[in-house]
Amino acid sequence: MLLASRTRCISCYFPPFFFSSLSETDHRQSRRWLLLCRVHFEPLINSIPHQCPHNDLWSMQPVSPSVICVLNMSANRRLMDVLLACVLLVNVICSHGHPVDNSPLDLSRAPTTAAPVVSLEIYYETLCIDSVQFIVGQLHPTLQKIGHIVNVSMIPFGIASESFINGKHVFSCQHGPRECYGNVVQTCAIHLLTLTDPALPLRFIYCMQRSRDPSSAGQACAKEIGVNFGPIRECAEGRVGNKLLHEMEKRTKALRPKLNWVPWIVLNNEHTDQIQKEGSRNLLALICKVYRGTKPADCAA
Repeated sequence: MLLASRTRCISCYFPPFFFSSLSETDHRQSRRWLLLCRVHFEPLINSIPHQCPHNDLWSMQPVSPSVICVLNMSANRRLMDVLLACVLLVNVICSHGHPVDNSPLDLSRAPTTAAPVVSLEIYYETLCIDSVQFIVGQLHPTLQKIGHIVNVSMIPFGIASESFINGKHVFSCQHGPRECYGNVVQTCAIHLLTLTDPALPLRFIYCMQRSRDPSSAGQACAKEIGVNFGPIRECAEGRVGNKLLHEMEKRTKALRPKLNWVPWIVLNNEHTDQIQKEGSRNLLALICKVYRGTKPADCAA
């Protein structure tokens, strides 16, 4: 904790964007600002749609260094001054970073018994904070430990809509056109990389989701996992990607019960409130619980 005459900062939990629970007017009236900040950020204050909620914010684990900044404000202090102060404090206080491990995943189907693997479907959006948190903080670490007993399907569409205009599917995404592009890039990566190695699209998605801007991280993430981004880009920007994302839309709209939250967890072809709750909090424990074979050692950890 760092105390100064006008500023107090406390290292805190999570997100990859700025988020403020109060309006600018409320802050001015109280003469205090409460902000969540991190090194890589976007100014998205008061713009998070209600379908991507943050009621459980304080129970989440960090995916990157961040701080809460509480500043006493003079009458003429501007919001951008506060944002700049937060960024500087993040760099000073939280420069230690968050461990990143995008090493190859072992998804070889070699459990100790012939029990069927657990089927896991994740319906998500590339720019939803809850989706980012889940993929980086729950899904990827789980696959690193027990990926060989899980068959994962990733469906990047979420709470979006589609129309058909002039022979082309036109998508409207909850977080705007950049999210639609991120969704189709990941859809194409799933389509093109799965046959080579089922772990590659999962590593690609993990890399994109932990990035400052998931919608524009495709090329860097392809390089990180050792694949050529050219075919993925060509797919995403052409008719093939358009049709593939339409297939993701069809899978999402066919869900029963209907999706009303992202990420949406389907386990062994079933979605319940209990599955959603347990999977969001401790995915590894949930998969270990439902797997009927001899439990991997990491299930007992």
